[in-house]
Amino acid sequence: EVFQNASAYTHESNGVHSDPGDANYTTLQVIWFEHGVEMRLFIYFRSNGKEWWSFELRIYNGKQNADWIFFEGVFFKQLLGNSFKGDVQFYNKKIEAYLQINQLELQAFLKDQI
Repeated sequence: EVFQNASAYTHESNGVHSDPGDANYTTLQVIWFEHGVEMRLFIYFRSNGKEWWSFELRIYNGKQNADWIFFEGVFFKQLLGNSFKGDVQFYNKKIEAYLQINQLELQAFLKDQI
């Protein structure tokens, strides 16, 4: 859920994409429509060959003329091959925006499987 200006947007995604990047960088891009408004959640990942983590999340603000809400830091840090599982909350004090993701299971830098 993303909360801004007392509005809440919550919906299962219907478009998931990724920029495959390389061994040290990749993205996860989720796009959906809610209340007639396009929503986007982009997560940016890095790896040092032993661990992976997200260094930035950004999400549309839920307005018709959308703008990005940014959350920066180190999120979901795990050993390569391990997934992050849990509930997460992010808060952007500057614009008073709150993002909550429940029951998240996330793993970056998956190796090709045959």
